[in-house]
Amino acid sequence: MSLPPLSVLCDLRPAFEGFYGIPTETRLMFSLLHDLPGIKPTGLINHPSKVLRRSFGFAQPASQLTPAQRIRAYSRLAASAGKESSHRAEIGLKLFDAAKLAWFHGSAKLGIGLSLDQFDGTEFGDFLWQSLFSKSLSPSEFERCRTTQYAALWAPWSALHAAALPSSVGRYAHVNTRGYDVFIAQTPWPGKVTDQTRLLVRYHDAMPIFLPHTVKLSRLHQFFHMSALSENAKSAYFACVSEFSRSQLLKIFPEIEKRTFVVYDRVGDDYFPPDEPREAVREIIKNRIDPSTHLGPADSRIARYDIKRSTDDFRYILAVGALEPRKNYEGLLAAWERLRSSPNRPTAIVCVGSPGWNNSGLKSAFRRWQAAGELFHLSSLSSSEMRTLYASAEAVVCPSISEGFDLPSVEAIRSGAAVAASDIPVHREMLGEAALYFDPYSAQSMSDTIARFLGNSAVKASMQAKIAKQASRFDKSVISEQWQHILESCRNPSPARG
Repeated sequence: MSLPPLSVLCDLRPAFEGFYGIPTETRLMFSLLHDLPGIKPTGLINHPSKVLRRSFGFAQPASQLTPAQRIRAYSRLAASAGKESSHRAEIGLKLFDAAKLAWFHGSAKLGIGLSLDQFDGTEFGDFLWQSLFSKSLSPSEFERCRTTQYAALWAPWSALHAAALPSSVGRYAHVNTRGYDVFIAQTPWPGKVTDQTRLLVRYHDAMPIFLPHTVKLSRLHQFFHMSALSENAKSAYFACVSEFSRSQLLKIFPEIEKRTFVVYDRVGDDYFPPDEPREAVREIIKNRIDPSTHLGPADSRIARYDIKRSTDDFRYILAVGALEPRKNYEGLLAAWERLRSSPNRPTAIVCVGSPGWNNSGLKSAFRRWQAAGELFHLSSLSSSEMRTLYASAEAVVCPSISEGFDLPSVEAIRSGAAVAASDIPVHREMLGEAALYFDPYSAQSMSDTIARFLGNSAVKASMQAKIAKQASRFDKSVISEQWQHILESCRNPSPARG
């Protein structure tokens, strides 16, 4: 006798945000779930910070509404996720939202739960695509994103977290997830689900706990992360992105070992050794300079920046990640400056990532080399553009002092790139023998390791077999099996709880 499909509600909240990291993994994971046998996924639309306008609950059949009523409800919800162009309208909406949030906190204090709303994306495909999926998925997936099932939670993720503040409510809101067997939450989730639903937390890293000084708004972030994690640890399952991430989690809650699994991040299908000529690199750099880059007058930019970029022998090392302390860009910059005295020094250093935080000193150091046309800060690149940059670099450098998974390092080896990585546990786990390693706290160790790749194609050639073997560990089929295993573990109607 065949089992009924497992109904899985999937948190899409991070997909409203950037191009890299958790937002990318959220989109790719949601896509993968649709290809798993016996799994029936539903996307949960929940904004990080905006109050969404309510449509109508699942207790009210859509067939009882007129077409105009249904379309109006869905349209209002979609509109509430966008930006207001009018300052006056924005103020009015904030006052309205404040009133709703006050009602939410009062309801949570009284133990009144939140219900999910319906959302039919059939006529709102562009909203779904542009808001959630276009930054990471292939256009061929547009139709599936448009026609799949969705639910919506009007209270923003930030408000759900705020409910834990002692000065506020001091308890998490209960969300009615009746009808779903599993709810996959990205990062520790600030809420409670219906008893019949298994909460499965996608656990990326414990940086807010073990490296709180490196995260944005460190005290608040640490409190929210630890509070939600402590609540989740009472009964949830955890799908950790690496063995290292799992080990960090078990240091905090050793009693949940039997409820923890490892499921690697899915890597996009666009990452493979490319055939595109290196000439494409110059156009990518020209078109993707981060808006925060300031180079002075246009004439100065042409003379000192564009000319160097356009040379036929343009060579560079590449680093990918937000400009934030944990990524160790300052260490990389110090190592690169040491390399400049070498006859085989790279022409440039290319950094790809969002502007980040806690980095005023780093940005000042960047400006000197940006003005000289030797450092390029890029952002908002497509996966195909990233593939070209990875494969064309003299070396991809991954200098982080800690990571939960480090998606760029895996994208790099999937693209056939030579990788120099910090000698930290997760890099050893993800890259194995497919990389050269350095001490992340030593500029000399880093520069010496990078130098082994510069002007020496034989080193990269000798590693190609190891790179290809390691990259195969992240094939879609492998990740699919990992997800299938943990979701089947959640199917048990009365799994052991810690």
